[in-house]
Amino acid sequence: MQDRIGPGLCWPELAALLEAPPVAAGVTDPHARLLLLLPVLGDAAVPEEAVTAVVQALIDQGASESNEALARHLLQGHSMWGAEDWWFDDDEQSWLCEGDHSPRKVPLGDHLPRNSEPPSKPALLPADRLKPR
Repeated sequence: MQDRIGPGLCWPELAALLEAPPVAAGVTDPHARLLLLLPVLGDAAVPEEAVTAVVQALIDQGASESNEALARHLLQGHSMWGAEDWWFDDDEQSWLCEGDHSPRKVPLGDHLPRNSEPPSKPALLPADRLKPR
């Protein structure tokens, strides 16, 4: 049994979760949502737009405007699994990751402990804005 499972999201998935639905409860501010979701990100190919988004989120939460180095550091992935390569698999209709600790390998879900399919799975299925980069 693994002592950790991750990374959890690639950048296109995380970006799709930033805007809360209109009737959502809880954290609805996109900048706060971004910073809260960063620990599950582990994408080796984050675009420059991700750096810009994190810089703005940090500023919105009170950081100084000169925080690009911090934003880049935060986008390098969690220290437990780092940043991994992701690709969109048309057969699985999902983003996949072959990282050592990733449960998101082919076939999708076979690497998860039993009874642990995440309740967020429907949210991670592709939408128009989740197509490959």
